Amino acid sequence: MIVLGNFIEKFYQFVDKIGKQNFILIVFILFVILLTGLYQTFSLFTSSEGMDIVDGVKTYHFILNNDINENTITIPANSSRNIQVTISNPGDVSLKYGLYYSSSSDLTLVSLGYLIYSTYLPTGLISSKDSCEVSLKINNRSDNDISVKLGVAYGLENGGDLLLDTNSHWFSLYYSPLSDMPVGSYVKYVGNNGCSGKACEGQNANYVSEDNMGYCNYSEQKFKTKGWRIAYVEDGSAYLISAGSPECMCTGSDGTIGSCSSAETTTGLPKHMDNLNKTALKYCNSTYAYGGECNRSNTWNMNDNDFKKLTGYALNDNLNKSGYYSSNDLINNGSAYWFTAPNGTELAYGWRPTNLDVDIYHSTYALGVRPITKLKSSIVVTGGSGTYADPYTIENKVLTPFKLSEADPGSYVKYTGNNGCSGTACEGQNANYVSDSDMGYCYDSNYKFNANGWRVAYSKDGTAYITSAGAPECMCTNSSGVAGTSCSDYETTAGVPKHLANLNAKALTYCNSSYAYGEKCDSNSAWNMNDTDFQNLTGDTLKLAYGKDFGFYDDFSLINNNGYYWFVTYSISSTITFNWDPSYRSVDYYNSHVAIGVRPVLRLRSSVKVVSGLGTYADPYVIE
Repeated sequence: MIVLGNFIEKFYQFVDKIGKQNFILIVFILFVILLTGLYQTFSLFTSSEGMDIVDGVKTYHFILNNDINENTITIPANSSRNIQVTISNPGDVSLKYGLYYSSSSDLTLVSLGYLIYSTYLPTGLISSKDSCEVSLKINNRSDNDISVKLGVAYGLENGGDLLLDTNSHWFSLYYSPLSDMPVGSYVKYVGNNGCSGKACEGQNANYVSEDNMGYCNYSEQKFKTKGWRIAYVEDGSAYLISAGSPECMCTGSDGTIGSCSSAETTTGLPKHMDNLNKTALKYCNSTYAYGGECNRSNTWNMNDNDFKKLTGYALNDNLNKSGYYSSNDLINNGSAYWFTAPNGTELAYGWRPTNLDVDIYHSTYALGVRPITKLKSSIVVTGGSGTYADPYTIENKVLTPFKLSEADPGSYVKYTGNNGCSGTACEGQNANYVSDSDMGYCYDSNYKFNANGWRVAYSKDGTAYITSAGAPECMCTNSSGVAGTSCSDYETTAGVPKHLANLNAKALTYCNSSYAYGEKCDSNSAWNMNDTDFQNLTGDTLKLAYGKDFGFYDDFSLINNNGYYWFVTYSISSTITFNWDPSYRSVDYYNSHVAIGVRPVLRLRSSVKVVSGLGTYADPYVIE
């Protein structure tokens, strides 16, 4: 007590000596210092400089308890950045943290968030003396550079909710496209276009168990894996391949699939090749398939082109190249299977697992079928890690807004022309339309169009080209060069120039300058479907297509829409022009006095974007 009394007496002497006012000031200064220390300990954001590393990922290190300004990252137009953030807590207590962003740029066409495979979430709890890594992505699909500020908010573990100002936002999940995932990753996928049972999920032919995964040709040659994998990625789309083989196939001398006693020997083995592709097509799923429908443009048996994508070499270069691809498990999967080789080769190629090489076989051998399917660019990863045990789960997720030029061909678009067309035809309703079960026709009522409205035909140089799904009107040209719907004789001038000009003039009436390329309606933004359009849709010219096997374009609904219509092109004859003939499902030619459908093709400007809709017939994309 004596010691305490002496301390109190000396304290009062100290106060009297410096004065009460000065004492209060000293106490206030000490309080400010203490408060400042607390603020520095629990400041709302902190970061250090980012640095570029070899793989191009931008990295940032946020150290809690240091008061340093936010970091800003610039994303150039039409590009994306992966960002790795490390958050460190050097303090003695656990802290809550949350990554946030803010921007004064227009983020309408920007997607950003944390990646599904991120080691840690962008919000959580970090222990004392610990650190965590968060993987982020910013995808700028706009035509302008953007700037985004990154920061970290944090507080005590048992404190209140972390708060942000109204201009800042927490990072949420970034829906990563499947096309961003590594080649070889496993994907949970089910075909539904005619396949049956577990084979649709990628289970192999003759499968017994995980220790006996099935085989084709010889039971000693068993597949090592099953399911579906990413074969390669191209132009924003992932291409899946069966890991093993969901079924085995041979082709007999009569061209049929089944128990084959003698080989189909026609030069190029066309029937065998066709059978392989038709069998592979059963494993398509239109929900995920590029273009939204199952056809040979998005699903086929593994071919020479796929082999080149996987190995860098052609099949021809690899005959009997023993053991060369033993380490490539997308090629060497344990058992024998077919490659769909180019026509012109008398024998078909196959993988020979015994020698680990490519060889040639007769079509009587029952080897595996390995479907390849091209998926929509809108397929995103929703779960999984991409391993055999935990494959990626996927979903077709249309994230609006986005540029119409990024939409898959075949997508439906809500669009109305206004340059001279009339009524519902401007919306793409077909000539003679009655109802969705009677969609109208031109020339022959037995061949009615199977769709109406507008669809994305293709995209090129950053712009979308849309076409009518059917034909909004019919047209012929008479001997005087006048367009009509009832023409008794045809215009015979060399190359039928009036007829071709009339078709283009009619198509121009469906232009809309609000969306048109160059913001005006002219020959650069609107025309009737022509040879170039046909090539972009099929890969063939009209001249090559003429005389092709009936039904060759059956799977191309942008071509085969079940009704008659004109193509604008100078034909092999001076008095006729090409058309689509639905009775033979092939390209043919007619005289100009026949009233056949007009199919406008419209080039839209690059800034047209999708703001809603699914791109289906029932729910077309809404654009602005």
